[in-house]
This record gives sequence, structure tokens and C-alpha cells, in this order.
Amino acid sequence: MLAQHLDMKKHSIVSLLIAMLVGLMQPAYAGNADRAQLPTGGYSSLNENPVVRTVQIALQKKGYNVGNTDGIFNAETRAAVNRFERDSGLPETGSITPAVLQALGLT
Repeated sequence: MLAQHLDMKKHSIVSLLIAMLVGLMQPAYAGNADRAQLPTGGYSSLNENPVVRTVQIALQKKGYNVGNTDGIFNAETRAAVNRFERDSGLPETGSITPAVLQALGLT
């Protein structure tokens, strides 16, 4: 009985270690050297980014409230992008896409 309990405990620890390693192997999104490059499929990052800040400023100038123009893609920025997309007849993604950049005159 004790041996079975120890085997289960060892199995649980091994499973936990594997899960942690898998989590650590996920791609890094923050601090990438190419983070200032324009996104190809959309942009939705919670990390400070100069592209996001540029979009925030452009949206503010057009009357869309993005909250702080700090380069952090937060809920207010996402909502502003979504409203801008709707008002501009673009597909509503809530992300900074090439179409959004073009409609804002940033490309």
C-alpha cells in the first residue's frame, strides 16, 4: 500500500515538472528584439510597444479614447481600435492590423 502511494506521489511530481517545463518552453512575447516591427496578423500585446503608442496617439487625435498613450495594448485601447474599425467599415478585430494602420494613415 505504501509503495503504491509513493508511486502515485512520484507520478504527480513528474507530471507537475513536465507541465512546468512545457509552460517554460512557450514562445516569449515580451522583450523581443523585433517587437517594434509591424504585425502581420494583428497586434494585441500587454507589453509596452512603440507601434501601439503610435496607434494610440493617432486614435486620440481622431477622437477615440484609448486611456493612456503609453504603448500598452490594454482594454481601453482594444475598445478604441474596435470602435475605429467599426466606424471605418473594417472587420472588427479589436487588434492593430495592417488595415487599421493603413486607415489611420500610418503606413
